[in-house]
Amino acid sequence: MQNLKFINNELETQLKASHLETRQLKQEIIKINQLNAQLKEQLHQITINSEIEDQYKQSLIENKMLKKELEYYQLQEQSKVDQIASKPSYEQLEKELNDLQIFFKKYYNLQETLLNKIPIQLLKDCWLAINQTFKSHFNIHQTIQNIQEEVSLLEQDYKQILHANKDNDSEIQYLAKQNIIVERRVEIEKCRKEIQIKQSETKKMELELEELQKEFDYICKIEHRRFNQQIEIEKQLVQVRQKTTQPVVEQKTSVLPVQRSRQHSDYFRPNQISIDSQQSIKPLIFRAPKHSAVQQEAEKTNLEKTIDQTRQKLSRQLSLASNLRESTK
Repeated sequence: MQNLKFINNELETQLKASHLETRQLKQEIIKINQLNAQLKEQLHQITINSEIEDQYKQSLIENKMLKKELEYYQLQEQSKVDQIASKPSYEQLEKELNDLQIFFKKYYNLQETLLNKIPIQLLKDCWLAINQTFKSHFNIHQTIQNIQEEVSLLEQDYKQILHANKDNDSEIQYLAKQNIIVERRVEIEKCRKEIQIKQSETKKMELELEELQKEFDYICKIEHRRFNQQIEIEKQLVQVRQKTTQPVVEQKTSVLPVQRSRQHSDYFRPNQISIDSQQSIKPLIFRAPKHSAVQQEAEKTNLEKTIDQTRQKLSRQLSLASNLRESTK
């Protein structure tokens, strides 16, 4: 009887220890599930940020190509302007103007396309301001050129009237020419003042363009720094993932209590993930229990199966001990 009581007490102690260990293991599994969910969300956010950064880099590359294309067309335009200046031709000037209009339409369309591809709102707003300032600067420059052409025509007319033969003119014709000369002088001075005002506006716009370009470069540096920080965070996540994903150690079935400290609990962790630089790290997925008992049994881990087997054996031995105790009474 004493042996049976001792065996009964020993089995009850083992059963309590097994239940306690099972609770601890379930708590550890819940913590690992929460940690894996957090890592999954962070990795998903890093993947999205990486895609946005790739689009941003592609937009910058297209912008550089567009600037180079613009410089090329500007040089080509300057060479053609020099040719026209050496051999002026109205038809050639008209054709060149049409080509420039076509080019600037294409340029503005490309700018709008590029603008739609910029994912960062600050860069988008800054680039909009740069583009708008550039358009205003171009329009003012064209206005200055038109006024200068008008001034040259007025000066030619003024010189012709001033140096015309006045011997055969009547008094009325002479007074009319003097009035025309005065009007031409007033118009020329007015145009020159307007040119000065427009030139001062162009200088202000050039300063504004420089400030906007500096702001654009500053935002680019900030985004580049943020990208580097994201890369560093990703590396730290990979290191944390490597530390928290150790290989599973198979347990042997035993009725004796298994004494393990929390520091050596790597046996219930998932398999270690191999890190590949060319592939994104896929977070561990802990599936929710199914309604089917067969599916639940198939999806159990080796640790859960071992715990179930140990609990069943302890239950059978406890039942056997109870039957023996009843039979001996």
